[in-house]
Amino acid sequence: RSKLFSTTDAREISYDNFKYFHENQSGKTKFLNVLQGKDSISYSSWYNMVKEFTDFEGWCIGNVSTISNIITSIYVLLKNKEHLRSKVIHFLGASSPDSFVIMSHFQNALNNVGLDVQIFSDSSSPNSARFGYYYTDIDYKTLAWRNFHIPYIREENIENLDKYKSEIYKSDSNSILPLYTDFDKEIFINLFNHQDLLDYNSRFCSALILRNIHVYKAQVEIINEFVKAPEYYRKHIFPESIAKLGSMINEMVESTSSQMIDSIYNKYSPILNKYKSSTTAGTNQQLF
Repeated sequence: RSKLFSTTDAREISYDNFKYFHENQSGKTKFLNVLQGKDSISYSSWYNMVKEFTDFEGWCIGNVSTISNIITSIYVLLKNKEHLRSKVIHFLGASSPDSFVIMSHFQNALNNVGLDVQIFSDSSSPNSARFGYYYTDIDYKTLAWRNFHIPYIREENIENLDKYKSEIYKSDSNSILPLYTDFDKEIFINLFNHQDLLDYNSRFCSALILRNIHVYKAQVEIINEFVKAPEYYRKHIFPESIAKLGSMINEMVESTSSQMIDSIYNKYSPILNKYKSSTTAGTNQQLF
């Protein structure tokens, strides 16, 4: 997506870097190869250039701002049997609920065929606590994060500020914020006090970031269970198209030939095409 480099430019510049790391590994650190693209052609072209680096532990997938890109990268890996050689597959910056569903399907499908591959992703979204966002859970029918805003007094003109402050100070420690999980009640609330919240200082911000990470973890654990259900149930939990794309992942992982994987990818392409815009994995990270 860079305006400075095309995908081809980025691939060619990256090649020498990958080659250096591949040839100079000491074994003390486990490195991943990198797969990048924007469609099946560019992902495949990138793969064909870097596939010679076989001594890495797995793959790190870039440009996963859409569900289409996530599934296309999975398609390229499966078609080339990289799931049989990898220990780790990491998706860079994929943290929207719909991407979690797809990645959970991928992990579950790999588990079901007896492969010891770990799927990872990373996210900076819990750090939106620095702007006052307090995550609660996921709306599974729209696949968007739900949260509410805690007034960030230092930068925001809050109506009835004095009333807000008095309500905070008259609250006991258990009602200073909505606390509805064991983590909230046993750990989070003990990391700050009333004045930390009113000042929105580094102590409270750090506590809220930790709490938002915990919410992410808890929701991923729920999704990991939901994806194990038959498609009939998943269509009532998630949007129907996402449920069908989960079945696509299952079918591709279970396939035994590249031709079968191609056929499955083409069969589901009409649904996949609906997710080519960046309105999926890229922007559902927060519901501000």
